[in-house]
Amino acid sequence: MTRVFVFLGLALALLAGLVAATVALAYGTEPAREGALRLDGLSGPVTVAWSDSGGVFVEAQTEADLAAGLGYAHAVDHAWAMTLWRQAARGGLAEWFGGSNRALDLHARALGFADLAQQTYAALPPEQQAVLDAYARGASRGLADPGVAQSDAFLAGGVVPEPWRPWDALAVERLHAYLASSPLRLDSARADSADAARWAAAASDSAVVRFAAADSAFRAFLGAPSQAGGRVYAATSGGAATLASQVSAGASALPLLAPAVLRVGSRVAVAATIPGTLVSPAGWSGGLGWGLLLGSDLRLEPYGGPAPAPVFSRVVDRAGNETLLEVARDTSGLVLRAGRSAVPRRPAAQDTTAPGAAGRGGETPGLTTPPAASPLASPGGAAADSAAADSTAPSGWRVRWRGFRPGTDLGAFAALRAGRVPDAFALFAREGLVATRAETRVLGRPVVAASGLGYALVARDSLARYAADRLARLVGRPAPPRPDAEAPPGGAPAAQRLTPEDLAEDAVSPWAARLNARLLAALGDRDSLGLALQVPYSYLRSWDGGYRADAIGPSVFEWWLVAHRDYTGHLPDPADSLDAALLPYTLRIARAELRDRYGTLPTEWRWGHLLGDGPRFPVLGGRGGVAARSYAEPLPFPGGHPTALVPGPSLVFERAHPPLAVWTVWSRLDDGRTFVRTPAGRPAASGVLDVGADAGGFVVALDPRAAMPARRLVLSPPR
Repeated sequence: MTRVFVFLGLALALLAGLVAATVALAYGTEPAREGALRLDGLSGPVTVAWSDSGGVFVEAQTEADLAAGLGYAHAVDHAWAMTLWRQAARGGLAEWFGGSNRALDLHARALGFADLAQQTYAALPPEQQAVLDAYARGASRGLADPGVAQSDAFLAGGVVPEPWRPWDALAVERLHAYLASSPLRLDSARADSADAARWAAAASDSAVVRFAAADSAFRAFLGAPSQAGGRVYAATSGGAATLASQVSAGASALPLLAPAVLRVGSRVAVAATIPGTLVSPAGWSGGLGWGLLLGSDLRLEPYGGPAPAPVFSRVVDRAGNETLLEVARDTSGLVLRAGRSAVPRRPAAQDTTAPGAAGRGGETPGLTTPPAASPLASPGGAAADSAAADSTAPSGWRVRWRGFRPGTDLGAFAALRAGRVPDAFALFAREGLVATRAETRVLGRPVVAASGLGYALVARDSLARYAADRLARLVGRPAPPRPDAEAPPGGAPAAQRLTPEDLAEDAVSPWAARLNARLLAALGDRDSLGLALQVPYSYLRSWDGGYRADAIGPSVFEWWLVAHRDYTGHLPDPADSLDAALLPYTLRIARAELRDRYGTLPTEWRWGHLLGDGPRFPVLGGRGGVAARSYAEPLPFPGGHPTALVPGPSLVFERAHPPLAVWTVWSRLDDGRTFVRTPAGRPAASGVLDVGADAGGFVVALDPRAAMPARRLVLSPPR
């Protein structure tokens, strides 16, 4: 009998081992987040801890050791995001995913992200090099963990993550700075524009057309069309001072921000960091809160001077095919000339992808809206503009961007995390807000910079001026009158005592509320309308202008405006008698469109339903296997609108404001408690796929005064 029990025990142990091995092979193992590890180069122990809500705490005695701990945390939590961004910045996507992506690599090599990152690293002072060296050691240790290297994303892509090099963080930083610029558009010039002749000349130049198409495909591949929807605002309500930042991740489901509490000796900061970099666009330190508009200017100007010395680069795809690229680039910009701007040399025989073609499916997505200033305006000032205007058909064009010079914002972000305001930025535009409980300061010259008693708001998008009106009302102060403003039914709301969360999550559009009230007044009473219009009228009448995912009013309103514009060529003007007469007709068209597209039940017309598929993980959605399919599931878009405090998509402003995955960061300025709301349905860490998340997304809460969480890992120097 004893032998039987021994045999059964051995059999159960063997079965448990087989099950554990099967699970490990099928799902991988968890990376080390508890216990102790040895790491070369540390001057002392570094503690890395993870809170239950998804935040990270890093504690060290020196800046370099802190960077090592942050690098490790980034790698174990966001390995796929940071290595994909690194591969894109290197111009090595074809090496991972095959020759169909070679055109994307040619574009990245032409822009020089990796080359300029190495040049920047070589020129840095030793103390900054030491920080990047330490970050690379920590990230490499995390990427080498079997739980990371064998995770779903890497297995689905057939990729083994390489060690992190010190200048990789600078390459990823430069990539994000470039993606934060507004892409060039060649189809937006008006016939009466002063730049119309130059627009026409640029749009007919084959080198410019190839660059614009390649740039559009490159941005679309990474799901990052533009950062124009971001905004930062400070407000005091109910005695609490808050600084809130809206940071756009485009249409990408990759985790853009990694919230962390960073402690160096006695100094503590809370920062929303970008994995793979030491960039932190929002945070709090020593009573100072900061929020930056991730912007960077990209411009196109006529160029007739000599071409810079050629720069060569070699692209190798997954099959080993090579392409030699020649570009004309120096610190003044990238020169585009037909046949010379970005020339692939000796292409492989198997290669059928032309420069500028898309990376997947051969499609070239449409370009997005340009910045408020014309991309054809010369950065050289009025004299340069005048000289350029003398010739509408120059011999070439030059792409101007500050990132064509070596440089990094490593020191600027270090200053913010130390509670100081930096004087300048090298890659990102110095635009945003810094605030304490007593004072708010605008950085740079944002497109929108509005302030009043108790509030301030900055943004790079002109439609955010309506969000400033909403913020003024929310903090209990009347907004300044506007010529086109009309109070919603019932007059201006009374002063309210709001929590910081209310301010950071408000999705009401004052533009929509005002226009809807005027349209309904012109439409007439409900009883005067036909039976078919009474249901949509009721939803519009009870709607407060809020673009929440479960609301039906915004769907009816936006379809009504689109139907009217399609029929008349312009948005409705209730003061125009002809427009007013057409309103019942265009509302009937909108109702018919909603019924045809989404069903006869108005409950199927919810705003969240109309937005369609949400953000996706780049690359993996196009590959086979169970793991890839789990990453390919679209995530719901959050509520919001370009004219609301929470930015979001719009049918009316579809081209100017494509759907956005928006990260919201808000800090209480008195004690530094910081909250980060991820895009709807998106957890903070890329390795977590929780389909049961509510539509509002996940909230990561961080308190700089809190004790280190119990789940912690200690990194120690070798004995």
